[in-house]
Amino acid sequence: MKLFRKLCSLWRKEAPEAQIQTERVRLFREYREAAPEILRYLRREKGIARRDLELIVIDYEEEPAWQIRQLIERLLPEVRMLTIVSGRQTYFHELAQEAFGEYGLLVVVTDSCDAKPAGNLILDLGDWEKQLDILPGEGYNNISNQ
Repeated sequence: MKLFRKLCSLWRKEAPEAQIQTERVRLFREYREAAPEILRYLRREKGIARRDLELIVIDYEEEPAWQIRQLIERLLPEVRMLTIVSGRQTYFHELAQEAFGEYGLLVVVTDSCDAKPAGNLILDLGDWEKQLDILPGEGYNNISNQ
């Protein structure tokens, strides 16, 4: 009986962590869907016209590349030029070719910011939790602090 109680207490301790991770996955999915709205908000805050937007996206390599790709695909109609800074360059080269074919959009994929990339707005996907707080309703920081 003592063993059963001990196992139950261990299970209860792990449950909140699993809940937070599940909630984090759900919120990143929301962020991915709301990315164009967040980009519009950031663009307006900086006073950049849509036709002048030269976006630099810094990859968040802790998320799967396919999710980052889906997020970037949602942003393509919003930009004039796109630079992707990522250690996973080969994954994004196909996206660059598709963007040029579909939108006539120049997409540059680079592995570092050593040479200053051309752009007037930087979207660092490593800070997605903070950017999610831009949206009305509950943000990531509100949930993780409960």
